[in-house]
Amino acid sequence: MMNNFFNKFLLVLLVLHGCSILPNNQATNVNDIIVNATIAEENNHYEEAIKLYLNILDIDSNAYWAERATSIAIEQNMNMLALQASEQWLMLDTENHFAKLARMKSLLRAGQLNEFEQITNDLINQSIAPGETILRIAQEIRGEENLVLTINLFHNLNQKFPNVPESNYVLATLFFLLENYQQSFHYAERAYNLQHAWTEAGLLVARSLIRLGDDERGYQVALESLEQTQNIELFLSFGEVLLNNQIFNRAIQYYQGLDDTFGYDSRIQYGLALSMYYLENLQDSKAIFLTLIQLPNFSDEANFFLGNISIREENFLEAFRYFSRVDRGPFFIEAQEIASRINAIELSSFRDSLDYIDSLVQAYPEYQEQFMLLKIRLSYEFNELQEAQKIAVSAIPFQQEINFSTLYAQISIEMIRELINQGLLEEALLQNSNSLVLAEDSTQLLLIKSSIEEELNQLDAAEQTLLMAYDIEPENPLINNAIGYLYTNKLSRHHEALIYLEKAINLDPENAAIQDSFGWVLFNLNRYQEAALYLESAYLSFPDPEVIFHLIKLYDATNENTKRDILIDQLISEHPNSIFIEQF
Repeated sequence: MMNNFFNKFLLVLLVLHGCSILPNNQATNVNDIIVNATIAEENNHYEEAIKLYLNILDIDSNAYWAERATSIAIEQNMNMLALQASEQWLMLDTENHFAKLARMKSLLRAGQLNEFEQITNDLINQSIAPGETILRIAQEIRGEENLVLTINLFHNLNQKFPNVPESNYVLATLFFLLENYQQSFHYAERAYNLQHAWTEAGLLVARSLIRLGDDERGYQVALESLEQTQNIELFLSFGEVLLNNQIFNRAIQYYQGLDDTFGYDSRIQYGLALSMYYLENLQDSKAIFLTLIQLPNFSDEANFFLGNISIREENFLEAFRYFSRVDRGPFFIEAQEIASRINAIELSSFRDSLDYIDSLVQAYPEYQEQFMLLKIRLSYEFNELQEAQKIAVSAIPFQQEINFSTLYAQISIEMIRELINQGLLEEALLQNSNSLVLAEDSTQLLLIKSSIEEELNQLDAAEQTLLMAYDIEPENPLINNAIGYLYTNKLSRHHEALIYLEKAINLDPENAAIQDSFGWVLFNLNRYQEAALYLESAYLSFPDPEVIFHLIKLYDATNENTKRDILIDQLISEHPNSIFIEQF
């Protein structure tokens, strides 16, 4: 907020400055442009603001305007405008390190690496502390998307400055992010050997060794490097490494050592309690968590783990109390989900649990989507599909992070399949049609709808439904397969079917169902030799009754009677109730 105020205040000063030293007509022009640029920026019209700030340079060659345009363009990922603005900034203020760093970031995003490397070399060559400059460059371009490209750039730097510890450290960090722990260890060790008192480099060596499976050596290197510092944050950071890598025995020993060195610290106690918890030392960890529960910084975490311990002890009422007290933090949603399940299964009822979640929605409206999802999951687990569908419908208008439309479609599909399994095809078709009102782009629902329509012999409707699905996903192999199979199997439109099935087999050549459909249309076109290749391949992968039936028809047409009779026996013995037996 203060930074924004300062920028606006500076703009006012610059307007006044323009009024005092520029001719009247130019000052007015500058003032007008500044006002318009500021308004555009405040209304999030960033492209317009950037262009206006750059236009000011035609009248007032003040580097601030180029800097302002560059900052906005980089922040808003407008890469070409950032390239243009940073060039202007650097031209007006050639020795400004910030201008050079901004120019480098815009060049990296645009892939213009030659100038990037040239500015990098200039910065380092002009610096009396190359290592610090390398770290600063790394900090500026951290988070840029192309990690491999960034590694290549710093690898080139490292070849020019192989004995600069920071050069090796940055490269080690990048390799660690890329999960190339062998290379990370190699460069981190070089950095640590070049500057032995550099604790961060030593900890990176330790982390790399642990990721490479050498826990013992990594632990010893960490202790050695930490001897160079009294910074408790660095000690705690390595404790997190031990926990994240599940080295719990060492973690207990480590945190106990920290307790001896630094005295009581709630962060040390939390690490110790976690280590004990994961090693199933529940009573000792519980004792520590009960002390941490009184501290605002750790009360949520302590309640969460105390709740889990109570579940182990089968004290569900106590567990519910602990979980329900988790108010924020990383375990908040998980804690409330467990509390809801305990309430539904162990303490009360499914309906009471939904009421509990509704109370959470009222208390924490910012988590409305997550709690709606929780209600749907709980309803689903209790096989309350209509309730789950109802909740999904109510959540669709609020969806931002969670796609409740897709979730609604999935629940509807489950309900439709249940109706189909019960033989209630008309009801299933009605449910499907109703569901498509809210999930109109669900190709899964459309495919199921077409299969029901086909089963009810509503072939025209089935065709129209499939063509709707095709309009949504023309490259979906299952949709192309369904259209082609309907055409060849039910409508005898074999040449049209071939177009869709050729597309399907090209999109998914290993799919047994598509192989069967393609082989069947080739059979219907009397292309028996080609049909055999696909039908036999489908049979080897998925010998269901329909595939067997298709092969029987092929062998009958080609007078391969022995093969035909073997398959007839298989069909009768393995699938005695199959509808295809009646067709002989």
